[in-house]
Amino acid sequence: MPDAHDYVDIGNPASEAGHALTGWGPIEPDTNGGGWGGIGGESPPGKCRTIWSPLEDDPVERWASLELDFGISDTETKCLTFRHLDGGSDDSFDVSIGGTVVLSIAAPPGTETWYWASLDVTGYTGVHTVKFEATGPEGTYFTPYGQVAIDKIYIGSQVTPVPVDGGAISCSQAKRVDFHLNLDCDDGPIRGYTVRVLCPEGEDILAFDSGDITVNVLPEGLPIGDYFWEVYRSPGAAMANDWTIDYIILGDAALPDGIPNDKDLFSIDFHGVGDGVGHVIVEQVAVGLVPGGLPPAVGGNETTITVDCVPPPSVTGLNSLRGHNKVNLSWTYTGDVTDELEIWRGMWYLGSPDTSLSAYPEYDDHVSPPDLEPTWPLDYPNMAPSEGWYHVYTVPATQNSIIDFPNSPDGLRRGVYYYVLFARDGVGNHGPQPDAYTRSTSYLLGDLTNLSGTIPEDGRVGINPEINRLALCYGTHDGDSAYDPYCDIGPTYSMSKSGIPTTDDAINFEDMMMFAMNYGTEVAKDHFDEGGAIAKFTWDRIAQDTWSLVLLEPCSGLQGLNLRLSLPAGAVKTVVAGELLAAQTGQHFLRNVAGNGLDVTLVLLGTGASFEGRGELFRVKLDGTHNLGSVEISARNTVNAAIEFTFDGTTDLDNIPLAYNLSGNYPNPFNPSTEIRFDLPEPQRVELAIYALDGRRIATLKSGQLLAGRHSVTWTGQNDAGERVASGIYFCRLKAGAFSETLKMTLVK
Repeated sequence: MPDAHDYVDIGNPASEAGHALTGWGPIEPDTNGGGWGGIGGESPPGKCRTIWSPLEDDPVERWASLELDFGISDTETKCLTFRHLDGGSDDSFDVSIGGTVVLSIAAPPGTETWYWASLDVTGYTGVHTVKFEATGPEGTYFTPYGQVAIDKIYIGSQVTPVPVDGGAISCSQAKRVDFHLNLDCDDGPIRGYTVRVLCPEGEDILAFDSGDITVNVLPEGLPIGDYFWEVYRSPGAAMANDWTIDYIILGDAALPDGIPNDKDLFSIDFHGVGDGVGHVIVEQVAVGLVPGGLPPAVGGNETTITVDCVPPPSVTGLNSLRGHNKVNLSWTYTGDVTDELEIWRGMWYLGSPDTSLSAYPEYDDHVSPPDLEPTWPLDYPNMAPSEGWYHVYTVPATQNSIIDFPNSPDGLRRGVYYYVLFARDGVGNHGPQPDAYTRSTSYLLGDLTNLSGTIPEDGRVGINPEINRLALCYGTHDGDSAYDPYCDIGPTYSMSKSGIPTTDDAINFEDMMMFAMNYGTEVAKDHFDEGGAIAKFTWDRIAQDTWSLVLLEPCSGLQGLNLRLSLPAGAVKTVVAGELLAAQTGQHFLRNVAGNGLDVTLVLLGTGASFEGRGELFRVKLDGTHNLGSVEISARNTVNAAIEFTFDGTTDLDNIPLAYNLSGNYPNPFNPSTEIRFDLPEPQRVELAIYALDGRRIATLKSGQLLAGRHSVTWTGQNDAGERVASGIYFCRLKAGAFSETLKMTLVK
């Protein structure tokens, strides 16, 4: 809710009550036809008072004051606005708050006219004395009334532009801004308004047109002919981005309550057109009240929208290497670490991309239906399934490799797969088209089943069934009864054993060379590793008598480890493979040495074999509940050198929450710091950030992988630059996987 501010109708004793008026002249009608020149300030006519200002050498004071309540918020935008009468000469006066002059007014000479004046009083709180002091000129014809008359005085914001969400936009995006009405006075609902909105001339960062403006408040039950609204180019506007919105409820009987205060009157979609910080300004405001009259015409409220039109750089160095029903990818990216990378996959299709059928094994030899490769080159807007491309992964900019192994029983189906990566920044800009795509088979050339299908493909080439099956069709051509298209694998485009087959409809020496070069090869031996150089382990209690060793993130080159823990003899019942170990393609050795408490050795067998992925390595079941001591771990790489590792200790079952939760902060309100608490039911990548009221991210408190459990982070009221932020309202957002939640916090002085 908006802060409650003050309002005084000078000349109305009921409204003046409690405001400690001093030095004011008598109550006068603003249409008395005397010193006021017959000016009608209101309909019906209202009352006003003068600043008592006779001749300059008269000992009578030349000022008047009153006490006003500025509310409790020192961050909310608010204005001190008042209506004053300018006489027929150069009337002038100063306005001070608490003894400090904050505004000087010298109205131009001429016909007596009522004016509205306004100044920003954001930051003022509580009750202050506001003083109006006449500064000239002299004139006996003003005696005894004085030459400055004051009518209504308001404190409060008027129409304020508020973006519906924080963050920047790109040049292809738009951000909606709601224009919020908050009169903060006692006049009640409104009957209409005129608001002028513009973006500064020459800024060329934001653009909007009449079609981007939507009126939000249409009175319920009001016949269409009883209200009117219009959007038009502002009179005298020198630029395109300058529009005025008119809205009025017609007739005395129609909806006497009008439009309530504290509403969003209209919304505008602002489009990014240039790089930088664009301004949205409420230039002028007039609001019609119930039953009549105008509150202050207050302009100047504004907001900003950041537009980022600079795309991130291209992804370079993209490479692919075939695996057993998977493809290993690696790349280089030099852009901002906060960017994300989109991985797009295509396939050598049979027929069309809509069928999702692989052209394996003949590829370019298909006639009906024909084979089809993904369209290339393409820039990002044209990447689509209709062109043979599917978006399959999004990874952080800090990641430089991935194993494409879909979550299915068999992984990637056999085929030739194409890959391209596009960088995407925080506002959705995509990098330019990379120089090239990469492609690879998802299998080892020559790895086959036997003809009856009873011996499956296993990621290697041996005598049975591969060489035996090749011998049955060697020397044949397409059309021969013994021809076997699955043996037509050579030559490859690169002539290498891991290249893309050209399938020449003949089984001959070229195919024999492919079988020979891949004979005895296991794909696990020549893959490149995904992950970092440091192994990150956690030891989790998943049941009262069961513990699990988990690899939190992929680790490049991890081949073996030993875990030791002191336990009574016979305490260990079983040690079994976890899901990560079971998913490895090669052979492994897993054993606990009986009699040594817990002494588990786990090794992958094979030259160059290392773990791929993340997850549970093994699970230990005990013969009951035991108090476990400290755990010792040794980890080795593919050349038997020690691997650096981190070990996050034990996570007890009783401390694992059942659901994600951002449970709040304490204390709230706070000064100077507050503790933010949240729950994770599973290990998860987390981002915990603080946002200002205008949507700007000002501090990132946590970013990275966290264990399951109950967590707390302290915010000391500082931004990422280490600077203390102003008191006011802030928002804390937790993102953990697909979970997202936001809480509101108040920092006080």
